[in-house]
Amino acid sequence: HGAHPHEGIDPIFIASNLVISLQSIISRNLSPVNSAVFTIGSIHGGSSGNIIPNEVKLVGILRTLDENTRVFLKDRIKSIVENVSTALGGEGNVFIRESYGALINDDDVVNVVKETAENILGKDNIIISQYPNMGTEDFSYFTKEVKSCFYNLGCRNEKLNAVYPIHSSHFNIDENCLKLGVMLQVNNVLNLQS
Repeated sequence: HGAHPHEGIDPIFIASNLVISLQSIISRNLSPVNSAVFTIGSIHGGSSGNIIPNEVKLVGILRTLDENTRVFLKDRIKSIVENVSTALGGEGNVFIRESYGALINDDDVVNVVKETAENILGKDNIIISQYPNMGTEDFSYFTKEVKSCFYNLGCRNEKLNAVYPIHSSHFNIDENCLKLGVMLQVNNVLNLQS
């Protein structure tokens, strides 16, 4: 019962400490020049304000740019969850569902794609990302097998109200970009073969 917390183990208290401890992984365990992201995005536990629950479930994501960092951080997450939980009288278990690896473009392929895009769209219509994106992408599986380049095709058109990002419920596309996309892909294939 919530009025008698000394008679049991409070997993909400443990989970609260875990969230704080886990958020320090990136800032205190990783070099500031090495990019990674760890986020707890979901906490579930309890059913009433006067009952201490049996368990709390935390769900999060880990994103890294290289496999060594990923292995290191997974080990740190497990260690923190297990040891903080034990120190507070409980038990913590970590279940990791492997997901996408980092998508790393090949510089030579990027140069060909950039040149193709500049010839078709003009230099002023090309935006080169200066920093990694910590999102995930299915294309990362291709980049592990063959030299590749992932790029985005713009489809913004303010007249059509096509101004929202891809994961927005308001997303809309200017379908005129599709012809340009096909032209880019065909020319990329031809230029990569030469």
